[in-house]
Amino acid sequence: MKNNHRQLLMEKRNELTGAIPAREEIAIERLPDMMDDVQSSHQRELALVSINRHWKLVRDIDEALHRMDQGTYGICEACEEPIHPKRLSAVPWAILCRDCQEAKDAEEANSGEYEAA
Repeated sequence: MKNNHRQLLMEKRNELTGAIPAREEIAIERLPDMMDDVQSSHQRELALVSINRHWKLVRDIDEALHRMDQGTYGICEACEEPIHPKRLSAVPWAILCRDCQEAKDAEEANSGEYEAA
């Protein structure tokens, strides 16, 4: 099963590193029209969020591969219980079991720190 997950992780990593987000979208360019400038600024912010999310996923995948090498893959980092195989099949880079992930999401939502993924 872990070899299957390793293959999924490697395929996803190759897909992500082969499709690097366009960095020119974040180039700062002053426009003469204030509304165009505001819209351009908003588009830059969205592009930065997208790029950050993209590379965070690459890091999450690298960390999952490292956990495989260390023998800790599939163990929840919060409660140290096994992560259900169905969850790992759906999200092979998961570090938390479903219950701990739900608790973390609820805590972040209540604190206002939650960023939709």
